[in-house]
Amino acid sequence: MKKKTNIVLTLLTCLFAFAACTPEVDDVFDSNASDRIETSMADLKKVITASPNGWRLEYYGNPSYGGFNVLMKFDENTVTVASEKAHDNHKAGFDEAGNLITATSHYSISQSQGVILGLDEYNEVFHYFSDPSYEDFGLKGDGFEGDLEFRIISACADSVIMRGKKHNSTVKMYPMPADKEWSTYLHEVEATYNWMASRSYTLENDELKGEDGENLVLSSVTTTHRCMNFLHYDDEGVVVVTQLPFIILPDGYKMYKPTTVCGIEIGFIEKQRGDESTQEHFYIKGQPNTTKIYSYLPTLFEALKDGQWYFTYEDNAIGDFAKPYWDTFRDEGLEELNVDMYYAYIGSYSSDKTCLYMYTDGDVRLGLTFKQEETEDASKAGSRVTIKYSSTLSNKKGKNYFEKNKGDELLYPICNGTKGRTFDIVTDSRRNPTYLELHDISEPTNIIKVFKDRKNYPYGVKEKD
Repeated sequence: MKKKTNIVLTLLTCLFAFAACTPEVDDVFDSNASDRIETSMADLKKVITASPNGWRLEYYGNPSYGGFNVLMKFDENTVTVASEKAHDNHKAGFDEAGNLITATSHYSISQSQGVILGLDEYNEVFHYFSDPSYEDFGLKGDGFEGDLEFRIISACADSVIMRGKKHNSTVKMYPMPADKEWSTYLHEVEATYNWMASRSYTLENDELKGEDGENLVLSSVTTTHRCMNFLHYDDEGVVVVTQLPFIILPDGYKMYKPTTVCGIEIGFIEKQRGDESTQEHFYIKGQPNTTKIYSYLPTLFEALKDGQWYFTYEDNAIGDFAKPYWDTFRDEGLEELNVDMYYAYIGSYSSDKTCLYMYTDGDVRLGLTFKQEETEDASKAGSRVTIKYSSTLSNKKGKNYFEKNKGDELLYPICNGTKGRTFDIVTDSRRNPTYLELHDISEPTNIIKVFKDRKNYPYGVKEKD
């Protein structure tokens, strides 16, 4: 009885949503439940096929990865899809000749405790987001955690609001302007990304000054995927991290949902305000000019120490000097334990701990200290670091690895135990680096490349006994 009641309530919710947008269903309660759901399904089809230039879907899977623009044009039975290119494995965006990549497949409208819009035929642009075999976001088996079927919350000429049937993330569709080429729109999004992207930001209010007269930093901000992580203190002085996933639009960053940080509601960060256009800071829509998101340009030492930079054994990311030691750790350390290295990074573990962190048969934290070194070359200021092993910053499992499971071999090319190694740090972009290279100043063949995006299974997947 309870299950039947829930089904009826779900149908009523769906019908009320459609009634608010489509006048054709004003007399819906003059018919039976089956007729009403059929009417709602027909109304959805009218709405999605009516937009002459299709729709822009703000597509979220696991919200912590942020959202992507997916463009969709619905015909009677098929949908043509284009999208931003999310990662190298994603066949989307533009091909080598600069042509927009699209894919066309069948779609369906059905009912399952409400109206369901589904892509029921393989579409290489769209299905990437729901394919758990891709490791570009989470561990293999999770992926982006996108959906292929969506429950309709409301459907109007100016928006369609849906929720993923499996993962329950809210996604929204808006009609594309009739005069806007799809390729032009995606290029505008890319230009906004290139303009606004930064590894780090700060949230500041120009009216609040410290004793030295400098602006007070209300929150420091790091980015992972398309998610801004605001680090600030609560009333008791405890560090709090507030995550704000976002999607990139031509005019700025739109948050997954408005969220209050340090008393400031952040729903949209503007690319520019009025005639002012600068990469140095951005304004928050609805907030005064004195409240800004500053694009902070850290030194490469700060980028390494405060970030999380992932290892991989592929693409010569581990140099010739380090390979034999990493091979020993894999063949004698992980082999003895019969476990995989799921991922590993170097950098920040928390506000006061730096380490090489691994996830194998649990958390493995090998503590490290980072010291910035001076250099006579002004062009390398802030980019030289000495790294040493620290037992006190290691957790119990990390100490065991170091002492018994060849963890010392893993760390030898990085820090030579407590003796330390000094590196010059090289990158592709100071503002928004995708990788850092550590160049050992004493050993030219000791070059280790680490990446902003997580690299799962750095050694590959080990076959279990």
